[in-house]
Amino acid sequence: MILFLVTHFNDGDRVAAFIDHVRTLDPDGTATAIAVADNSADEPFACAPSPNLAVYRASENLGYLNGCAFARTAWLAEGRSRPEIIAVCNTDVWLDPTFLRGVAVLELAEVGVVAPDVRLPNGSPQNPFMVHRPSRGRLSMYRLIFGSRVLTVLMQSLERVKLAQRKASGHASSVRDIYAAHGSIFLLTNTFFSRGGTLEFDGFMYAEEIHIAEQARTHGLRTVMAPALRVTHERRVTTTGIASRRRREWARERLDAVLREYY
Repeated sequence: MILFLVTHFNDGDRVAAFIDHVRTLDPDGTATAIAVADNSADEPFACAPSPNLAVYRASENLGYLNGCAFARTAWLAEGRSRPEIIAVCNTDVWLDPTFLRGVAVLELAEVGVVAPDVRLPNGSPQNPFMVHRPSRGRLSMYRLIFGSRVLTVLMQSLERVKLAQRKASGHASSVRDIYAAHGSIFLLTNTFFSRGGTLEFDGFMYAEEIHIAEQARTHGLRTVMAPALRVTHERRVTTTGIASRRRREWARERLDAVLREYY
């Protein structure tokens, strides 16, 4: 069983649409379950609970990764079915009809993290997020860039160019090792957690990809790209970019945490 961990923050229609989408792929409810971390104080998410769906109200907005960690802990504490795979994901992703079958046949020996073939609606691939581990100097440079709105906007423009080039050149079709999976959706194995991996991460949001990659690396596990698992990421306008001052502060805080914990 795959347990999808998602968060809700004043976007109930989107969360409900994602739940309906997963149910269309698994109409009998035997292969999937969903745990929602409700981060909204003003507009709580309401739905009928079931053995395969639970909503857990957080006392504050925990953000993306910490919200998913909260939902996983609450799910397990209730004694619900233990999943074979944890899928941490946004609610603006759409899974290919073959996604669940693809997960079922994955070879997961010594694998901690699985990166699906995530693509934007225009076909641009978002995985692999990083092929190689970034140096301390590179992360320090990012931290410096996020201190300036102009530099941040320039970097984002360059990233869009890189995505377009990746789309034009294509990429390999076989499962292979990478460093980090894109944060819009990634799969975690039971081995990831049994070896000591955790979702909890200091700070509010951003840099989830590096935190998860470093957890796998620290515990001697592989992060692999699985092109057969196809996903479309709509990338909502409200979550794209980090040019605003508050978002850049969040990014800098998370980079500080990464440098402190892993470098």
